[in-house]
Amino acid sequence: MPRLKVQVVRDGASRWMIWKLSDGFDVDGGEGREYEQIARVVCDGGLYYVELPVWGVDGISSWERQPRGWALKDGAVHSVTHPKKGAAA
Repeated sequence: MPRLKVQVVRDGASRWMIWKLSDGFDVDGGEGREYEQIARVVCDGGLYYVELPVWGVDGISSWERQPRGWALKDGAVHSVTHPKKGAAA
C-alpha cells in the first residue's frame, strides 16, 4: 500500500496549502506523521501561482511568489509535488 507523501489542503476560496508528510511512525494508539508546509498555490488574476515559504525564527515569515503563472491549479500543484529530476545528459 503506497504511503501518502504530500497533502494539498484548500485554505479559502483561491488558496491551497501543500504539505510534505513524513513516513508514518508508531505512537500510542495509532500512527503519527511529521509534516512541513512546503508551498502554497494562490489564484491571482485568473492564473495560479506557486508561493514558497520564507522561514524565520518563529515559522514562516513571508511568502515568495514564483514568476511563472499556471492556467490550471493542477499544473501549479504538480510543479511542486512532482519536480523535474534534471535535464537528460
